[in-house]
Amino acid sequence: MTSPVQIIIQNDGEFLRFLRSKYPVFDKSNVFFRDLQYGVMGYLHERGIKVRLTKAEEIAREVIKEFERRGILRQVNQQGWLLAYPEFRATRQEKVQER
Repeated sequence: MTSPVQIIIQNDGEFLRFLRSKYPVFDKSNVFFRDLQYGVMGYLHERGIKVRLTKAEEIAREVIKEFERRGILRQVNQQGWLLAYPEFRATRQEKVQER
């Protein structure tokens, strides 16, 4: 059986698109640990896997380690990472709507 961590890592693009549908996530934007933790919970819930908050925290930490290794995330402080995912570059229209 595939672990929840492996499910997210093997479907990284799908997970990031899910995260983007819930939070304002763009290429070169800050992503906070709690956003990732709750994103893990929501993504897995949509796949029929229920995890509690503490388990989601463990999974998020493992996913973050792998995303850092791949260069998708770069830690900027204890609770924040910079997302390096060119597919999520904000268009001019998206930037205007954010304001």
